[in-house]
Parts: sequence; C-alpha cells; structure tokens
Amino acid sequence: MKFLRVILIAVWVAMIGCGTKKTLTETGPSTEYLTGWMATAPTVIYKTRGDYSDLVPVIMNETHTRIVSYPAPSDLMSNGKLMKPHQLTKGFLLDNRGINERVAFLNYTYEEYSKLSSPPHMYDLILHIRDRHPLTELYYCGNRSDYSDIVYELNVLIERGLVNCKKADLVPMSVIL
Repeated sequence: MKFLRVILIAVWVAMIGCGTKKTLTETGPSTEYLTGWMATAPTVIYKTRGDYSDLVPVIMNETHTRIVSYPAPSDLMSNGKLMKPHQLTKGFLLDNRGINERVAFLNYTYEEYSKLSSPPHMYDLILHIRDRHPLTELYYCGNRSDYSDIVYELNVLIERGLVNCKKADLVPMSVIL
C-alpha cells in the first residue's frame, strides 16, 4: 500500500512537471513580445473607433458597466519592452494583452501605467475609462503558436479577406437618454 502511494505521488509530480511553461526562442521582430504563456493564447486582431494603440486595455462585464479584469503595472512589460499592440495592414492591430469583445481603454498610456507601483483603485480605473465601446471589428485567427512570423502572416491573411478567422459579434454601442 505504501509502495502504491509512492508511485502515485511520483506520477502526480511528473504530470505537474509536464504542465510547466516552456520558453520560446524569438524568431524575429514580430515576436518580440511573445512569451511562453502567450504561445497558446488566441491570436486577436482588431480595429477601433479611434487611435487607442498606446492606451491600456481593461475587460468590462457584458453590459460594459464594470471592470472585471485589469493588468498590474508589471503586466505591461515583457523582456523590457511595453506590450503595445502591433500595427498591421488596413488599420488592424494585433493584440498583445489578451483583449476580447468586452475591452475598454483607459486614459493611461502604457508607459504611464507601467510606472505605477500598484494598480489604481477600481474607482479610479472607472474614472479613467476613455472608451467603453471602442471596437469596430475583432477577429480570432487561431493560436499564436500557429504562426512563425505572426505580423507578416497576419498581414497576408488580412489581404486575403481574413479567411479562416472568426469574426466576433460585437454588441453595438447604445445610447441611454
């Protein structure tokens, strides 16, 4: 019985070891922000109503009335560089932060926010929302690990009409009077 317990513990430890994050090697400038956990993250490209490429994204609830996810200041850096989105062709941006259909953008720039010692209080975050409904288009184009030169290959996909990408259903912005 004791022997069986030792074997089960050894198998459990081996399984945990298999789930650890693997390091990726850089393949060029388009993957400069790619970290091990992002390799299996979805590839999200999007367009916005304005230029929010330097503004920090947060995730709102379904009605866009509460912030449900926001980054720590240290989350905005990878390998000493800010994780701003990459500019793609035809006005698309490649997400490097993990946005989705419920994204909103704060008035904080990546640089300002990354220098904070801790995230602002939730009340301050709400007051700093620049746009609660910024997206005009959003597509899911597989996983980041599907690409060897992600920026180049996404530009080709965009030029070819985003075949094999899934367009997100965006809730139209509503005005309450």
